[in-house]
Amino acid sequence: MDVASALELRPWDACDSEVHRVVFGWGEHPAVPAHASRAMVAAMVFRCPGPTTAGGRRLLSVHNWIAYRADEPVAYLGADVIAAWAEPEDFRPATPQVEVPSPVMSISTLVDPARWGQGISVATKTAVTRHPEAAAVESFHTSIRADNARSVKAILKVPGIQYVGTGAEDGHLWRHYRWPR
Repeated sequence: MDVASALELRPWDACDSEVHRVVFGWGEHPAVPAHASRAMVAAMVFRCPGPTTAGGRRLLSVHNWIAYRADEPVAYLGADVIAAWAEPEDFRPATPQVEVPSPVMSISTLVDPARWGQGISVATKTAVTRHPEAAAVESFHTSIRADNARSVKAILKVPGIQYVGTGAEDGHLWRHYRWPR
């Protein structure tokens, strides 16, 4: 059995406050990059669909899940469904024409640091492609800070992954990836 089929994605709101505390605690681990910290999880959990985000993207829906394996929480996954992907500031595409089929689900994950190296990050991204909330999504997207070697290494294991290019945001270089349905 592959790791993705062993995961169950449960909505954040269906999990109790003790599980929420555990997830927020992962973001306080000293090896977790600052951009993936407790603050990132809080920002993701409390966002709402609406006309636009700070980046000018229209959010069609927002989702927050906790991935469970054998009834134990192993990862947090936040996902925004957007009408169309927009290139970030100072974008340098990997190929001359970057096409990202729409609508797009943009995904952020935080894996329990005690479970790093077990394929959980890849499994959550694979599991979300099978989730009913992603049925109308044409492609999936994630951006990873270029200095986050662990996450860059993990994303390259996602089936069908394509490197889209790099862009600057918040004074950092981000690598953008997508994978089709």
